[in-house]
This record gives sequence, C-alpha cells and structure tokens, in this order.
Amino acid sequence: MSETEVAHVVVLGSGQDAGAPQFGGPPVEITRTASSLLVTSPSGTSYLFDASPDIRTQSERNTFDPHRLGGVFLTHAHMGHYLGLAHFGNEAAATASVRCFGTASMHAFLTRNEPWRALFTRRHLEFGVLVPGVDVPFDESLTITAHLVPHRPDFTDTVGYVVTNRKTQGSMLYLPDIDAWDQWPDARRIVDSTTLAFLDASFSSGAELPGREIADFPHPLVSDTIAQFDTSPGQIVLTHINHSNPLGTVGADATDMAARAGFLIAADGDRYEF
Repeated sequence: MSETEVAHVVVLGSGQDAGAPQFGGPPVEITRTASSLLVTSPSGTSYLFDASPDIRTQSERNTFDPHRLGGVFLTHAHMGHYLGLAHFGNEAAATASVRCFGTASMHAFLTRNEPWRALFTRRHLEFGVLVPGVDVPFDESLTITAHLVPHRPDFTDTVGYVVTNRKTQGSMLYLPDIDAWDQWPDARRIVDSTTLAFLDASFSSGAELPGREIADFPHPLVSDTIAQFDTSPGQIVLTHINHSNPLGTVGADATDMAARAGFLIAADGDRYEF
C-alpha cells in the first residue's frame, strides 16, 4: 500500500460528551476530550467527524485549519458532538461556507434553533443533507456513507459513518453512540466489512454512575461489544469513553479484557491509516 494512497485518521478526542475529567467530577488518571476524528484523504483534504465542545483545544494540538476543511460530519445533536460548531461562527473562526453534513433531522434542528441557525444564514457553514445508506463520493479518493443507528432521539436521529478509501479499498467506521448492538440489525455486517472500526465504549459497568440510573443513558458495556465483535476481521478501537470508565487504566479489568480480545483503546492524539 503506497503512502500516497492511504487515508490518515487522528483521534482528536476519545472521551464521552463531557470529556474527562468531567465538569464538577473527580480527578481522572487519563485525560480525554470529547469524541471526534479528523480523516485526511490521500489528496490532503481533511474531514472532521463531530464538532466537539473541545474543538479549540483539539485543533491547537493537531494543527488543522477550520477554513480548509472539506466537510464536517455530525452524528447527532447530543452535546459532545455538535457544540463545537459555535467556533465556526462570527465570534471565533468566522469561516466562509464550510460544508456541514448530517441527516434531515440534524439539518432541521440546526436551522430552526439559534444560535446554530445564524451559522447558516450568515454562511459560515453550508448544510448538505445525507440520506442514510447512500454512498457519497468526496474528492478523488473517499466515499462516505451515513448509517442510522438506534440511540435516544432527544433532538435528532443518530448515524455512524463509514468512510471508504477507493484507492486502497480500506474503510473506517465511526460509531461513538449506540443504545445496544442487538437493536441494530446491520451491526455485524457493517463492522465486519470495515478495516478499522471506532466503537462506543462509554461504560464498562452498570454501576459507574452512583446516584444516577444508567438505564437512562443506554450504551452497550465494553464486555457486550467484545462479545459481539471478538471474531470481526478488522481492527476494533474503543472510543467515547466516559470519565467513570477505567478502560485504558493499567491493571483495570476492562483494559485487560480489551487487550485479550485484540481490541485497541483510543487515546487523544492516536493516529491510524486505512
């Protein structure tokens, strides 16, 4: 595989929506910003997957230019995945017509509610509606496909994204949020078809949130994800890790379980290619 043909991935953030440590929460061993990826095509065009509240720190650490992004792809409208759009506006980067993509419900949410609506009326961003399941070519190398997944629809529906590199035939799945694998009939087929899959690893245990009912925030446990995909042929990377989750901490049961299964644990700044 030629270096001029590969697509590059930077893990901008590996944490759950509020990052780690969380506002008002205890200290943590591993600091994480909110989940986001930067994918750069062989031609050098970069695409942002989710605009996290930590986008300013993420762009500083990884030196990407918001004015030159080929597109911003949003999974859904929970706080960790779209609040960073504010930094494209007049008070910050003041970008001009950067393309932003998501489903029709994401488009409706952003264009009917301020301050998000102003980003589009002032043309800092231009929205492109993606139809789930439809392959869309971007530049001369990448094809991007949105896939609807079950996740609590507080404001919008939720998608994961498959990015296919037509030069290498490698592909990547970005799926930071899902309620349960058995609620998504396409789960095994889509994960097995990708070279690299970044999957929801919010919680390792149902007892991680004392005083709160974890059933109000449904996510598959890390053990569920490992059981579901331990024979998948591609590389699984666990991401969107809650501040309460010891995953990644040396000696933690969840860390050892992931290692035995051959799964990787995302950390901010990690780099991959496909």
